[in-house]
Amino acid sequence: MKRRRSKTIDSRIVDLSAMVNTPCEERGELLFADMHEVSLSMIQRVSVRHSDAALLSRSEESVERDDTDTNDAEISADGDALNNEKSEADLDEEPEEEGIVDDPQLNDVSNGSDAQKSDEIKDAVPKPVQSERRDPVTSKKRGPDNQTLLRLLEQGEQLHSMFRCARVQGLDTSEGLLLFGREHYYVVDGFTLLKTREIRDLDFLPQELHDPIVPYMACGATRPSRRTRLCSKFSYDDIREVHRRRYLLQPIAIEVFSADGRNYLLAFPKRMRNRVYQKLVSMAKALKDGGVESVSGQRSSVPVEQTGRVSLLTSLIGQQSVTQRWIRGEMSNFQYLMHLNTLAGRSYNDLSQYPIFPWILSDYSSEVLDLTNPHSFRNLSRPMGAQSAERLGQFLKRYREWDDPSGETPPYMYGTHYSSAMIVVSYLVRLEPFTQQFLKLQGGHFDLADRMFHSVADAWLSASRNNMADVKELIPEFFSLPEMFLNSNHFDLGIKQNGVALDDVILPRWAKGDPREFVRIHRQALECDYVSANLHNWIDLIFGYKQCGEAAVESCNVYHHLFYEGNVDFENIEDPLTRNATIGFINNFGQIPTQLFKKPHPQKKVAYTDSYSSVPGVTTQRLFYHSLDCLKVPQLPIKELKSAVGALHALEKGGVLALEANRVLLSTNRYISWGFPDRSIRIGIVDSDRSMCIHELCESAEVTCCACGDSRTLFTGSTMGTICVWNVMERLPRLRARRTLSAHTEAVTALLVCAPQTLLVSASRDCTAILWHLSSLTFIRQLRPHPAAVTAVAVNDTTGDIATASSSLLFVWSINGQILAVVNSIDSSYVEHIPNIILSIAFSTMNEWDEENVVMCGGSDGVVRIYSIEMVEGDNDSCAQTEHPSSVQTLSQSSTASLQQHLERQRRRLRMGSSGSSLDTPSAESQAESPEPSISPAVYDCFESSTWDSIVNMRKWSQDGPTQCVWQRMLVPRASLTTHTAFFRKDNLRPAPITAIAPSKDHKSLFIGDGVGRVWQWQMGDEVGSRVDHWVQDPSRSSCTQCQQRFSIAERRHHCRNCGHIFCSRCSRFESDIKHMKITKPVRVCQGCYLRLKAQGTS
Repeated sequence: MKRRRSKTIDSRIVDLSAMVNTPCEERGELLFADMHEVSLSMIQRVSVRHSDAALLSRSEESVERDDTDTNDAEISADGDALNNEKSEADLDEEPEEEGIVDDPQLNDVSNGSDAQKSDEIKDAVPKPVQSERRDPVTSKKRGPDNQTLLRLLEQGEQLHSMFRCARVQGLDTSEGLLLFGREHYYVVDGFTLLKTREIRDLDFLPQELHDPIVPYMACGATRPSRRTRLCSKFSYDDIREVHRRRYLLQPIAIEVFSADGRNYLLAFPKRMRNRVYQKLVSMAKALKDGGVESVSGQRSSVPVEQTGRVSLLTSLIGQQSVTQRWIRGEMSNFQYLMHLNTLAGRSYNDLSQYPIFPWILSDYSSEVLDLTNPHSFRNLSRPMGAQSAERLGQFLKRYREWDDPSGETPPYMYGTHYSSAMIVVSYLVRLEPFTQQFLKLQGGHFDLADRMFHSVADAWLSASRNNMADVKELIPEFFSLPEMFLNSNHFDLGIKQNGVALDDVILPRWAKGDPREFVRIHRQALECDYVSANLHNWIDLIFGYKQCGEAAVESCNVYHHLFYEGNVDFENIEDPLTRNATIGFINNFGQIPTQLFKKPHPQKKVAYTDSYSSVPGVTTQRLFYHSLDCLKVPQLPIKELKSAVGALHALEKGGVLALEANRVLLSTNRYISWGFPDRSIRIGIVDSDRSMCIHELCESAEVTCCACGDSRTLFTGSTMGTICVWNVMERLPRLRARRTLSAHTEAVTALLVCAPQTLLVSASRDCTAILWHLSSLTFIRQLRPHPAAVTAVAVNDTTGDIATASSSLLFVWSINGQILAVVNSIDSSYVEHIPNIILSIAFSTMNEWDEENVVMCGGSDGVVRIYSIEMVEGDNDSCAQTEHPSSVQTLSQSSTASLQQHLERQRRRLRMGSSGSSLDTPSAESQAESPEPSISPAVYDCFESSTWDSIVNMRKWSQDGPTQCVWQRMLVPRASLTTHTAFFRKDNLRPAPITAIAPSKDHKSLFIGDGVGRVWQWQMGDEVGSRVDHWVQDPSRSSCTQCQQRFSIAERRHHCRNCGHIFCSRCSRFESDIKHMKITKPVRVCQGCYLRLKAQGTS
C-alpha cells in the first residue's frame, strides 16, 4: 500500500514564526488578520486529499454516528479528530443526556506510535457528509475548516472536549470554539460546530446554516462582522479563578481568570454553562478558591450575607466573608466595592455590566476640599435621581400617574439606568479602545460637544439635578486612572455652543488642575471617615435589599422593569422584532446587578489601636512613613548573611526572608543563583547551599542579573544586552530556553518583575530602561535615556509608578512613561561631598492615596534617603523660562538665574508677611499667607548640574486665578536613616552600602540590607519627642537647606525640631507644637514642616 505523504503547514495560511510552543500564549493578528483575503482555490489546494474508498467508509461511519448519537454533548477521543466532536446545538433537543462515544478507529490510533498517530489523525479528519459532497456549490464555499484549526494548536495536542462559545469583549462578541486538550485549553475565534458535527469556518458558512449564540442585534449589527480573530492558548496550571456570569440577563456565561493577567468572558448556548464550568474546575490544577488574593475576596462556598449561625460556623472553620473583613477594616472601601461588583456579576469584559462606583462628593468648586464637612458629600442613602428634591418630585409624579393600557410595563421612576455601555464609553472616550466603541454606538462620529463628558462638576450637576434623563453613577477609573481625563490622542471632540473647544476634562479647583492629584484626592475621599460610615446605605441601593420590592419604592429606587434580572425570557418571545428590540434595550441601556443582600447591610465601624490622621476627616492606622521622626533600630541586626544582601522579601506573618547577592527567590523554598566561575545558573533550596539543578551556559554571555515571573518562568540579563526567558520545569528541576528579548545595546544591569501590573522592567548600561509585557513578552515602551547607566529599578505594585536610579539621580515615572519627578541624592550643602551611587529602591504601597507615601533609596554612601512626592506651588514667572525651552543648552544657562530670581521673590514675600511681628514669631496673618512649601536644594541640583532634558518636559499644571498659580510635582526629602551604615558618621564602627530595602507587609517597620550581609529592622519607637536619627550634625552643613544662605558668625545654624535639617534664622522662624513628638509648646520648625503640621492640626 502506498504510504501517504505527511501533510505540511502552508506558510501562506499560517505564520510559522508566531507558533511558539509556550505554556501560555496568545496568538493574535498574525494568524487571522488576512484570512479573509485568502482565495478559495488556495484553501482547496491545502485541503486533505483522501481516496474515494476512505472517504466513503468514513462518511458512512459519520452518518451512522449521526443517527445513533445526535443528542451527545461531548465526545471523548484520543487525538486531534476534531470532526468527531459533538455540536452543542444538539443538546438543546435533550439537554439531560450526556453521551460518550468510543470510536474503535480512534482507539487504534491512540495505541500506535506518536509519529504514526500524528499522521493518521490528520488523515482521519472526515470530509463533509456525502450529500454535501455531491453539491458542487456547497463544496466550493467550504473554508479551511478542520485543517486550519489543527494548525493553530500545540504540536501533538490531543483534544477530548469541544464546546461552542462566544467571547465577549466590550460591545463585540466573537463566536468560536472552546477546546480542551491534555495540558492546555484553547479559545479559537471564527469557527463553529454544525449539527452534522462538522467544524466550519464562519466566514465561509452561509448565514442560513448558522444559529448564533449571541444575536447580532445585541452587538448593534444586522449580520456577523468580520474582525481580527484570536487563537488563545491557556495552560491548566494558569487557571486561577472561574466564575459563573450573566450575559444579557441570562445565566449563560463564564469568566475565567488566568495567572498571566488575561481574563475571558465566554457565553455558551443555553443550558451549557454549568457543564463547561465543571469541566474547567476539574481541569484547573492551581485553582484559587477565594481568599484575600481572589477577585471575589472570599471562598465560593461562603455566602456573602451571613446570618448568626452561619457567621459563627464560618468563623470557627476560619472562613470569613468579604463583608466581615470590610467591617473589621481589613480592606479599603475601594477593594470592597470591587469585590461586590465581582460577586454581583459585573465584569470589565462586558460594557453593559461594567463595575459600578458611587458619586462621593458634591463639592467641585472649593479651593480646598473639606472632608469633615457633611455638605461636601452626596447623600449616599438616596439614588442619583433623588439627590434633588425638585427633580425627585417629577420622577414620583410619573411613577404615580403611570398608565400602560397593555399592562406589559409596570410603573417606574427612572427610564434610564445608572450604568450602561454608553455611560462607560462616554467617560472613557479619550482612551482607546473606548474611543472606537463610542464611535460605534454613535454611528461613526462623536456626539454633540455639549453632550460630551467635559467637566467633572458639570457631569455631577447633570446626574444629580439638571437632567431628567441622567442618573448615572461612576466607574472605578475615577479612582484609579488619571489618563482618562487627558486627551492624549488629540481627538477632535468638537466645539461647544459657548465656543469652548473640548480637550482635557476640566477638573475641580481642589485638584490643582492635575489628573493624578484629582484621582488621589478622590480616592482619599472614598476612604474618608464619612464615606466609610455611610457607604453601606449606597450598597443597599445597588446590591442590597433596597434594589427591588417595597424597600425600593420607599427609597425612590425603581427603574424600568427590563433592567432587572428574571423579568425577560428571550426563548419565550416569538416575535423576532420584539425579541431583538428587547435584547438591544438590555445591552445598550443597562442591567441591574445581581442582588447580594436581603437584609440591611451592616455599617463599617473601625477603631484603630494606633490611629493616625494627616488629613482632617481621614483616619488610618499609623504606618512607618507616618512616624519617620521616631523610627528606631536596635544595636544588633536581625539577620547576618555570609555576603552582601541581594534581596529582601517581607513575609505575610511578619519577619523577612533575606537572600544573598546574585540570588532571587523562585518559590517559597527555592531560589535561583548565578555569578559562578563556570557561568552556570543553579536552582537551590532556601537556607541551604545545596543545588538542585545546575544549568551550564557553555559559551553564552555571562549572566548579570535575574528575575522570576513565577515559579515556572525565569528572566536573565546578560553582558550582551539580551534578556533570556526560561521555562523552569517543576517535577525534574531543569531549565529550558524559551525566548530571547533584544533591545539593549550594552549589559543589562537590573531586571524587575511586577506581576500585579504585568510588567517586566529591564535596565542597562546603555542609559535606558525598557518596559516589557510580562505575559506576551512584547516591547511596550522605553523610558527616556538617563545621564548614566541605570543601576536600580522599582515598581509600585498598586499605582504602577516606576522608579529608576542613574548614578546619584532618582527618577519617578508613571506607568505610561511620563516623568513625574527627579531628585539628586547628593546634597551640595554638605561640607564634605561623599560620592553616592543609588543601589536599591523601594516604594511604600499601602494606602496609595495617602500623600505621605514614600520612595526610598539606598546608596553606596550607606544612607537610606526617604522622599515623598508632593505638589509644590510656584508662579508663572519662575516657571516660564523652563516651560518651553528651545534647547537643553538654553535650560542649562537659565536654570541658575531663574532659581536665584525665584528665591529672591520668596524672601521678599516672607519679609512683607513678617512686617509688624518679631523675626522668630510671625503673626497669624503672616502664618496664613506667607509660607510656601519648601523646595529641597537636591531638586535644584538636578536642574543646575544635569544636562538631562526630560525634567524640562515635566508637566506643570496651571490654575486660573488672580495669582496664576503653577503646581509642580517634586520629590521632597522626608528623612535619612544613617545609624550603623552611613560612612560620614564617625560613630558607625562598620559602615556599609545599602543594597536592599523592603517595608514589612503591614508597613509597621522597614527592613534594610547592607553590603556586609546585615539586615536591620527600623521600627516605630515608643519613645517620641526624642532626637531623631536624621538630626543633621552642625559641621556637615555649610549653607541653609532652603535658601542656600552661607553660615557664618553672624548667620547661625538652626535645627528644625520636626525634620532635623539645618536652616538659617529666616527660613526657620516659624513655630508650632508637634503633637506626634509630644511637644505641646511652640518650637522652631522649618517652612515645610510648619505647613504640614498646620494642616494636620486643622480640624
